[in-house]
Order: sequence, then C-alpha cells, then structure tokens
Amino acid sequence: MLKAEDEAQCLERVSKSWVTVEKLYGASSRQLRRICIKTGRSDEGLLAGHSQSVL
Repeated sequence: MLKAEDEAQCLERVSKSWVTVEKLYGASSRQLRRICIKTGRSDEGLLAGHSQSVL
C-alpha cells in the first residue's frame, strides 16, 4: 500500500493522462487510483491497458 504522499505524487503524474483515460474508458478517479497503485506508472499506454481490465 502506498503512503498518502506517494499516492498524491502518483495521482499528479497520472493526471496528465486523465483526460485520455476518461474519454476512452470513462474511468473514475477511484479506478485511476487503483490503477496507479497497481502499476506505479503513469504511461498513457499502460494506464489505458489497465483501465480496460479494471472496467
């Protein structure tokens, strides 16, 4: 489990891909947080792949 600071930093990195993910998959911020915690990465491609499996 990530510490609160780590999660905040991760969500900040992910926010750059947020619009793309939202448009393509309609992912909620809660889903994005799960994806972020799972992967620890903010690549758009990686996020998109994980968003698909989460949804």
